[in-house]
Amino acid sequence: MALAVAAELKVKAGVGAEFEKLFRTLDEYVQTREPGTLFYQLCKKDDETYIVLEVYENQAAVDAHSNSALYKEFFKKSGRFLAGKPEFIVCSTVGNDGRKDISGASVAVLAHLEMQRGKGKQFESIFQDLSESVHSKEPDCLYYQLCRHQSNPDSFSAFELYKDRKALMRHSKTSHFSAASAKFAPLLNAKPKIVTMQPVGALQSKL
Repeated sequence: MALAVAAELKVKAGVGAEFEKLFRTLDEYVQTREPGTLFYQLCKKDDETYIVLEVYENQAAVDAHSNSALYKEFFKKSGRFLAGKPEFIVCSTVGNDGRKDISGASVAVLAHLEMQRGKGKQFESIFQDLSESVHSKEPDCLYYQLCRHQSNPDSFSAFELYKDRKALMRHSKTSHFSAASAKFAPLLNAKPKIVTMQPVGALQSKL
């Protein structure tokens, strides 16, 4: 079981390009010098909101990343760009991701799903069946990973990568997605929050 993090960073108006340039230095270091960081992708929600999707081999890999000198230097330098404190969701991965060649992905999705108290395990079972269908039947869904929040075992996030928006639309209209949605809808504690984003920079994965 790997660990996953979704880090949301809000930047000041007009500084997106400079922030992306600064992040590129950190990303290059992570991809080449952190073997325990399995997936690390900056995504752009809008001109002032970025989300980093991260997957680590274990807690030691998380600690190695957050304690690295370059990571600390990045946050020191990025202070002039940020509009507030970063927000982090820390998770444990559930099941496998069905990864394919992610280099061609142009759409990223972060889906937040909160279940009623005690319904998390039931949801995981439904989502596992859904994942197997997505992995085998949707060639343009390049990455599909469920993650359980460490702060609440009934709250989840799904990390998703698609070749393009058409692939995302096809996913939402498949019979297996419709069937799974009908099964877990009664378990929901709130309406799912779906964040659609654009990956920034080269996509790489050691998974």
